[in-house]
Amino acid sequence: MSVTALIEAMPGAAATAQARCVHCGERLASGAAAFCCSGCAAAYRLVEELGLERYYGGRRLDPQIRLPRPPDEPAADSAAFTVTAADGTSSLELMIDGLHCAACVWLIERALARQSEVIEARVNLTARRLRLRWRGGAAEGARLVGLVQR
Repeated sequence: MSVTALIEAMPGAAATAQARCVHCGERLASGAAAFCCSGCAAAYRLVEELGLERYYGGRRLDPQIRLPRPPDEPAADSAAFTVTAADGTSSLELMIDGLHCAACVWLIERALARQSEVIEARVNLTARRLRLRWRGGAAEGARLVGLVQR
């Protein structure tokens, strides 16, 4: 789905089409493009790249809560927390900061499920935890964690 189509599909689009970020719904500065920050632009590109545009139809943005905004920080080193089983599979449990809705859970699970080495990827919205199991070692896990961070 194009950025223009997403803007037009947003609730109240007639009144706020150029005033809100296409990804998170935050108000845009006067004259700003379709996104409020590089994080939202990157998230939109990832959703589009994975063919998961349905995410935008399922999410609900509550204007009363803090809008999701990814921090600009380096990727976490997950190798120390990776557990490798005798069969060569690895697993990891992560806290997912900034998780606000079921659409975010859906997006994370679908993005990981599209990776051929992933055996299981389950997100618990209440606990804000991701349980991830894959074929391969810690380096592959770091790549998958990087995908979630994107």
